Amino acid sequence: MSTSVLLGVAFAVFTLMITGLALTMREFQQMEDPQSRKGSDTN
Repeated sequence: MSTSVLLGVAFAVFTLMITGLALTMREFQQMEDPQSRKGSDTN
């Protein structure tokens, strides 16, 4: 495998990792927000 192919694969993995991290942070903030939960009991 050439250097450009490895660089492309590394960039793709990095992009997917950052996207997943951003989505996880967004979901966690929505979960953390008490107004977004409907019918939640004591927590």
